[in-house]
Amino acid sequence: MRSFQAGMVDAGLGHTCVLLDTGQVRCWGQGGLGQNGYPGNPVVGDDETPGSVGPVDLGAGRTATAISSTNQHTCAILDTRQVRCWGAGTVGRLGYANENNVGDDETPGSVGPVDLAGGRTARAITAGGAHTCAILDTGQVRCWGNAGVGAIGSGNTTTIGDNETPGSAPPVDIGTGRTAVAITAGGAHTCAILDTGQVRCWGLGTAGRLGTGDTATIGDNETPGSTPPVDIGAGRTAVAITAG
Repeated sequence: MRSFQAGMVDAGLGHTCVLLDTGQVRCWGQGGLGQNGYPGNPVVGDDETPGSVGPVDLGAGRTATAISSTNQHTCAILDTRQVRCWGAGTVGRLGYANENNVGDDETPGSVGPVDLAGGRTARAITAGGAHTCAILDTGQVRCWGNAGVGAIGSGNTTTIGDNETPGSAPPVDIGTGRTAVAITAGGAHTCAILDTGQVRCWGLGTAGRLGTGDTATIGDNETPGSTPPVDIGAGRTAVAITAG
């Protein structure tokens, strides 16, 4: 549920993906919904090695610069800075304006990149339980997927990506004039480090996971930018963040 740079590895609920030194992506584990990116291979690694099945098809000539895996889907930033996602398509978490699975009977490279709008590209990507968020080249944040508990920060509970593209919706309001430098998604929430070094979180607030000093959900009927940043200590700023 984290965002990584080249040469790193990320684990989902029942699958694992690694970004190789070549920029290729290789995945193994459960793939019944397409999350390992190998059509027709529901499981990889149980009776064969990951190295025996070849890299995930990201598109002709394409490589990846970042990957993120979670419960039932995986997303990658390509060398073109476009985003491609595969796995379970329910609630629009893949961002293809439908709820079709990708990778179960077609390759991820066959479906095209996610529409981030207006030629926008991605600097960072993170996959949550049933949602995905990206930092755009502008520093804005765009999220799609399940909005039921505010995890995509849209200020309402309307799912994005199931019958519209992520680029057709506004970016997340993370505060007037603010941009993001890092982002991470958990099972039902998202957190970002702002350009000021402050931290802002949104989504399900139970158990204090948003760090607001209460258990209120943020992002379901208000924007993340309308609430104060997380108090991480007087004068302190953040340099890295991860959500469980």
